[in-house]
Order: sequence, then structure tokens, then C-alpha cells
Amino acid sequence: MENSLDNWIGKSDDIEISYEVYRKKDSYEIDTIQVNHNVPSTFVLPSGNFRDVVDAKWDDRVDRADRIDYLIAVSCGTIAGLIDSFFVGEFSLSKANAWGKDTINKLVIKVAKVNGFSGKDLQSAIRFLEKTFPFASDSLTAKFGGGLQHHLRDFSHHFSLGGFLCSLFTQFTGKVIGTDTAGSLIIEKLTDTSLIGKNIEEKILFGTIRWVFHLASDMAGSNQTFGNGTGIPGPIMSAIKRLSTLPIFKDKLINEVEFHTWVSKLFNGTLLAKRNASGKIIEKIPFDLRTEMGILIQTGKQLVPVIINECLVRGAYFLRRLFMWVDSHEIKSIRDFGKIKPEEVLPFNNHSIRRMVTVSSGVFCAIDMTDAAIRAAIKSGGSVAKFMKEFFVRINVAGVGRFVIACSLDFGTILEEERQKEQEFEKKIFNVKAFSLTYEQTQVLYSIQRIIVLHDAGNTSNANDKKLKKEWLKEWEQKVLEGCYVAKEHRSEFFLPDYALINKISRLGLGPWFYSVMIEAIYFKPYSNLTNDEKWKKYKKLRLKKDYIKEVFVERQTYFTEKDVREIKHEFRRASGIVTGTKKAMIITAAGTVAIACVTGGIALIFAPEIAAGLVGGEGLYGAALYSHSLAVLGGGSLAAGGLGMAGGTFVVTSGGALVGLLGGSGVSTASRLAILSNAGFIRMECCKLIAYCRAVLAKRYSDLESVKGIKEALSENYEEIKELLKKLNMYTDQDELDDSPEEDEEESDKNELSEKKQKKSIKKSLKYIRRTVKELNTIIKYEEKNA
Repeated sequence: MENSLDNWIGKSDDIEISYEVYRKKDSYEIDTIQVNHNVPSTFVLPSGNFRDVVDAKWDDRVDRADRIDYLIAVSCGTIAGLIDSFFVGEFSLSKANAWGKDTINKLVIKVAKVNGFSGKDLQSAIRFLEKTFPFASDSLTAKFGGGLQHHLRDFSHHFSLGGFLCSLFTQFTGKVIGTDTAGSLIIEKLTDTSLIGKNIEEKILFGTIRWVFHLASDMAGSNQTFGNGTGIPGPIMSAIKRLSTLPIFKDKLINEVEFHTWVSKLFNGTLLAKRNASGKIIEKIPFDLRTEMGILIQTGKQLVPVIINECLVRGAYFLRRLFMWVDSHEIKSIRDFGKIKPEEVLPFNNHSIRRMVTVSSGVFCAIDMTDAAIRAAIKSGGSVAKFMKEFFVRINVAGVGRFVIACSLDFGTILEEERQKEQEFEKKIFNVKAFSLTYEQTQVLYSIQRIIVLHDAGNTSNANDKKLKKEWLKEWEQKVLEGCYVAKEHRSEFFLPDYALINKISRLGLGPWFYSVMIEAIYFKPYSNLTNDEKWKKYKKLRLKKDYIKEVFVERQTYFTEKDVREIKHEFRRASGIVTGTKKAMIITAAGTVAIACVTGGIALIFAPEIAAGLVGGEGLYGAALYSHSLAVLGGGSLAAGGLGMAGGTFVVTSGGALVGLLGGSGVSTASRLAILSNAGFIRMECCKLIAYCRAVLAKRYSDLESVKGIKEALSENYEEIKELLKKLNMYTDQDELDDSPEEDEEESDKNELSEKKQKKSIKKSLKYIRRTVKELNTIIKYEEKNA
């Protein structure tokens, strides 16, 4: 990025952030940041040394190609392309056939001599092999089209695996497989069985050894038309002929010619023949084994610049990495070279070299095709048909093939990296099973929250307030149904009434999930702004005045009593005091419950509906927990939309699980983390939920200390990652780490816009909350282990 401008961009349907990053002498610096209208200024990052942050976006396991590597790759591709242009030339079937004829003629004589032939001419050699190795199916030559066609139509005369199997089939059944004049598959019985083996050993011997040496006599034509006569199909022609017998291909037309006829013309040489101006054939070019061998050699010639390109790229990569290692590790003697780590300099098995090969191969193909187009245009004289023919015979097929393979490997590496990121993140969050809710459990959660609003609206005396509460509920229901991807035909069944809700809980059975749902229900705050839209202002003054959980729910079932409600609220207040560093619980304001959307490893996590969409905003930011849908709001994602990845049956994540997922893992972008940390009230709320849930539910009620340990370890790891990230951004110091002063009992601003100074202050608060939460989880673990 030397002396240039680069964009680091994160996109979604609702959000777009563009960072203009300049490279200075030894650092990167953010110059400006632009955001669209849906994004509040809480995403603003301070200017300063940004080098390590940019570097942190790269996977530490992969040595990425940089600008110099790209320039090297382009140069190597250019050199190889020029070599191809000046020294390889066009692909010629005529030359391929000529080379194949000469090679096959010499080969036939050599094979004959190996078997006792003492002559020197081709005709005598063919005659000798025909006499020495007679072939059973030759007795049906007339049935399969005579001298010009039976090598093609009789499958046992094909020099391929299929031909070998057909030869064995003839020996064991006395029948020959081939096609008739219409291209249909036929099986003819031998009239002369004298060349069929008498026992298994003879059958195998005749079907293999005799087959090989007899085909050697047919490669160069018969003894009457030696050198230029009908040859035999090679592997490619054999495969094409067999395909032509299939109903799907047999009657297909190619330039108004049936496919099986087209195949015959291809084999006999009339299809590819050279013609004069009047269209008369002046030279046949049969596509038989001789031509196929010539094509192989021509392809080998094309491989030369491809191999040169490969060697240049990998050699340059090795030399550059070796120089960088020597320079950075002060290698001063031969003995010091033993310090070099081979995996860091060898040009294999890393993303950088794969990307360099892809780039160089692409440049090679571009130069090759440009050269082919120019030469074709000159020779075509304006004829489109001639241009296309000249163009394609000049393309380096081997180079194109290498480019396709390089792209495939490069893309595969990218997919593998994304998959590993997804797995790392999903493992971190979903191995903590205590946070997981299935679809039906999620249905219970939303149904309770809906009934909470219905109960409150039904007991509201002010007619205008009652109307507004019902309007808000209707909007909320719609967004929940859309967010949960509930099919339209099932939407009327999603929300459960009172009686059905109790039955559903009974059927699902109690467990940590149920208490997780109740924590969300107890701290559910309806009438919040769901989409950061002006229309929600009319609900701003509405308040929840009736407590459905305390007044109704605890009386209609026996699973969750008033004592349980008191215990959860007690633990939450206690947790609030611990998190804030005070002896009393601080007020959790609306600003402390802001909806956050963040993509981590392909999974979009969207917070509860009670959390107003004051920070990120945008349609669809709602829900009682974390949707495991690949919505790609900020960081992109590679899971299919609606896919749950490793989560399997998990549909949402609740009760503070946000802290485990939203702030951790390599899949979370820097902007996303800062957006979350910028709202200390939200972090405080989630920390309180997490502590209360771990102590009251996991530790005390279910003695699930392993889950608490997993949560603590994941959160602790996230905290350390975030701390180091913020230090690199000059937003956090070692002195801040020592600050353990209690928070002031104040309401935070519920405005979207935060100044840089307020943002830093809020982030420091958030880290303090997380640090205290980790410490408290550790205290819970030690206490439970001591009293186990």
C-alpha cells in the first residue's frame, strides 16, 4: 500500500462504512470515515497508528500476498506470456497428425521387430503383425462397416480401457460389441470361433496380449494402405464414439448432421480436412490414435511456458521470503541459516503463493489471448468464422487449465478460512449449551413477551395509550415473525395463548432454557424503538404499568413461582452492584438496552426487542435474543441465509450469551466490536444477566459448573483480545486496566451520536464491566467447587 489510498469496507443492506487508510513511512492512519444515513457516529474511530489493526485483520496462520508479491506475479505472468507468444505458436491438428503418423509408423516397426520381424519397411511389419496376432472380431469386419469403418464401430478395436474390456467380453462370450450404420448399439455373435481361447488362461491371453499386438498392426493402417490408411480410435475418440450410442446424444444434430454421423466424419478425416477455395478436400485429418498422440505432444509444447511461469513465481517467492528472513533475523553466517523456518520461506501450502500463482496465471492467459486475438484478426481478413477458428487454435489450453486450477485452489482456501472462522466462533458460543434455545423454546419466549404487552394494554385506562400499545404490539409481532422466518401459512400459530403456552412448557420439560426465557421475560421492556425510525417517537412515553409475570403467570402454573421471580431479581440486583462496583444496583436505562447487530463468523446476532435500536438502527433489529441467521449486517458471512451452521437445532441464544459471541472471535470486525463497546449501558445489562443466570440457574439450580467454566473462559479470552485491540487503537492503556473505581449513578444519553471522547469513556466502562464479570464468574466457580 505504498503511497496509495485503500478502502476497507464493510457492507450490508442497511450499513456501509468506508475507511480511507493512508500508508505513511511505518504506519497506517485513518484519514476520514464515511457512513451512510443508517449508521450513527458511534462507529467513528480515532485517528492514529493503525498498522497493527490492519494487520490484525489478516489470519495469523496465513502469510498473505502483499503489493510487491502481486507485482512479482504480474511480471512472471508477463514473461511467460511473451515466451508463449513468440515460441509456442498455434495449435495445429495437421502438425499433430503428421507427428503422430511418423511416430506410429516407427513404433509399429519396432513392435514387429520385438516379435521376430527382420525386415525394415512398414508394409511388411504390418503384414507380419497381422499374421502373427490374428484377432477374433476381424471375422465380422463386414458386419461393422468394412475396412473404412469397422475399427470405429467395433469397440474391441478401440485403444482404450473400454476397448480392452470389450476384447475380454468377446473371448468369454463369443460376441462382439459395436454399432450399426445408424449408430445404434449392437452385439453380434462370432461365426468363426477358432480364435477364442479354450480355457480361462487362453481367453485372458488372447483378450490381452493378442489384443495389444493386433492393434499395433492396425495403428498405421492395413498392409494395403500402410502409413495413410484407417487407424484406430485412441482414448478420446473411443469415449466420443461410446457417448454417441446413448439416446441423449445419438440423434442430436451438429450443423444439421446427426451426432453419430459427425463422429464418423471426425474419425475418417473429412470433418477436419483441409479444403480449397471451392470446398474440395485436399488433405484429410483423421482424428485417430495418431492425431491424439500428436495433440499430446502439442499440449506438452504448450506446457513449457506454463512451467516457466510456475518456476518464476515460486522462485521469486522463495528468494524474497529468504531475503526478508535474513534481513529481519540478522543472519550473518552459514550456521545462522539453521534458524530459518522452512514453512516461512518455501513456496508451498500457503495463501500467498496460491494467490500469486492465480495472478500470474491470469496475466499469462490475458497476454496469450490478446496475442491470439491480434494474430487471428490479421489472418482472418475480416471473416468472423475464420477469426474464431484462428483465435482458438492459438490459445494455450494448458495455460487456461492451470489458471482454472489456480482459481479453484485459491477460492477453496478462502472458503476453508471462512469455514474455520465459522467453526471457531460457533464452537465458542454454541458449546456453551446453556445459552441455546430451540425453535419451540423461542416460540415460548416470544409468546410470553406478547402476552406481557396484551395484559398491559388490556389494563390501560387511557384510550389513546391503549391504542398506541396495541399498534406497537402489532408492529413488534410482524417483525418477530419476519425475523424468525416463520412461513406465512404458520404465522397465525406462532404466538401461543395463555393455556397453550402452559401446555407447551409442560411438554418441552423444564431445564436451563426455561429459566433463561424467564430472565428475558422479566427484563423485557416493550414500546421501544424497533427500527430507529421517526414513527416510533409516538411510543416513547409509553410505560409498562402491569406486571403479567407477577400478577398472572406465577398463579397459572407451578414451574415458576413468585419465589423464583424474587431470586432472579435479587441476583440481578446483586450482579448490578458487582458489575458497577457499587453496593447498590444502578438504574438500567433505555440507553443501556440498545439493539446491536454484529456478524461473527457468518452468524448475525441480533439482540432482544426490549433493547431499543438506538445504536445501529435499520429494519429488522428486534427479537428477544440472538438470531442465528446469516444476515451479514456488518462483517459479511459465508453461511447460507437462515443457516445455523454448527448450531444445529439452536435457534437463538439468550441470557448474556451475547458477551460470549458478539465480542469475540476472528469473525468480528473492529467496527462491530467498537459499536458494541461504545454502549456501556448495553454491556452492563448483559453482564448482569450473565452473572444472574450463571449463579441462580446454572450453578445453584442445576449444578452445571462446566457450563459456567466454559462461559468464563470464553469471556475471559474475548476480554483479552478486545483489550489488546484497543491498545493498538490508542483507546486503552495499562493504567485504565488498574482503574476499578465505581461508576457514577447516572443515566447515559440515549442519543445515537457520541463524540469521540464520550465513545472512549463508554468503551472503558464496558471493559471494566466485562473484567468484573469475569472475576465474578471465577468467584462463583471457586465457591461452588469449595462447597461441592
